[in-house]
Amino acid sequence: MKKRIFAIAVAVMLICALFTVSAFAVTENRTYVFKTGDFISSYYVDQGSNITNVSVSGSLPSGIQIANNDTQVWIYGMPDTAGTYYAQIEVTKSDETVTYVCTFTVSGAPVSTSQPSYYVYQPLSITKSPTDETVKTGEDAVFVARADNAQYLEWRFKNADKSKTYSVAEIKKEKGFENLEIDGSNTERLVLKNIPAAMDGYNVQCKYLGYDGTTAYTNYAKITVSDAATPATPTPTIAPIVTPSPTIAPVISTNNPSYTGGNNGTGTGSGTTGSAPAITHNGTSGNDATVDTTIGNNGAAGDPNNVSTIDNTSAGADASSASRSGASGTTILLYVLIVLAVLALLAILVLLLRNRLARAAVPQVQVRCNKCGWVPDDPNDIPKYCPECGEIIYRGN
Repeated sequence: MKKRIFAIAVAVMLICALFTVSAFAVTENRTYVFKTGDFISSYYVDQGSNITNVSVSGSLPSGIQIANNDTQVWIYGMPDTAGTYYAQIEVTKSDETVTYVCTFTVSGAPVSTSQPSYYVYQPLSITKSPTDETVKTGEDAVFVARADNAQYLEWRFKNADKSKTYSVAEIKKEKGFENLEIDGSNTERLVLKNIPAAMDGYNVQCKYLGYDGTTAYTNYAKITVSDAATPATPTPTIAPIVTPSPTIAPVISTNNPSYTGGNNGTGTGSGTTGSAPAITHNGTSGNDATVDTTIGNNGAAGDPNNVSTIDNTSAGADASSASRSGASGTTILLYVLIVLAVLALLAILVLLLRNRLARAAVPQVQVRCNKCGWVPDDPNDIPKYCPECGEIIYRGN
């Protein structure tokens, strides 16, 4: 039984593997007919995108080579020997692998090894690189590149830090590039239209393929979008700190003064040098009296003279009062009332919570008549006799 289950599992796995391979692997047959001495440059084996690997096995005609880039695989060269040749070209893409089974038939007389000069492949050489362009958002830019002895070119893009390369098809799929238009992607004159602000700092480069199979790259040309938004550094708003001016109550020293005078008239006093100030109090009795107090302190030698003048206008009947201090009685009373109100509210809440807990703790006993099954509406109001049948009511479960 176990062997049968194992065999079934293996069969299922093989079937799944077969479906997987068939879904991602494709085989195509290709037939090519050439003549000796013909120059081959435009026979494409595969045209797609995101080609990651190309491998060739078998036999190619003498003088024929396989070239590829990120998007295409093609045949180039000049066959010089007649015959039939077989080769497999395997192309790996991002989503599948395609194997091309190729048959090459070459007819004609062998080509002499002493070929004319025009058959000799000259080395690939870059003669012009594109230049930097500065535009505004929505404007166009033109990039021109040239090379000698090139059979193929493609334009490429790199982001601002040159960490990622894009083909023409890939750059238009990037976020912010939806409205970008590209003309001349297969020519030496590339035109970018409606350039977005997101393209600021991007670079353009042209890649060439020579007839001899070599590749060459132009220099990078930088795109600068002059009105591209730059992230602004916000300026923090600092709230001003206001330092209130303190109210300082005057302090009058009365250390051993000699004072004469009162509300009516002028009083003059004198004190001991350095410790007792001289106090002069001028004022008149009555309402709204103005009290002028002058303190003169004559210190000992080496101490500066300190003279303070305090003017106090009082609207009360006591004209001799120089200053008043202390907390307002009304404010203190208000604070006391608020504290009492909060305490009263807390006491009410505690009583309500206590009553609720007491009610919840009292079990509700179901009462019913054992004879007729009558149940009172209020379990707390239980009659002695059943109102339905007159039976004595007993407490049940």
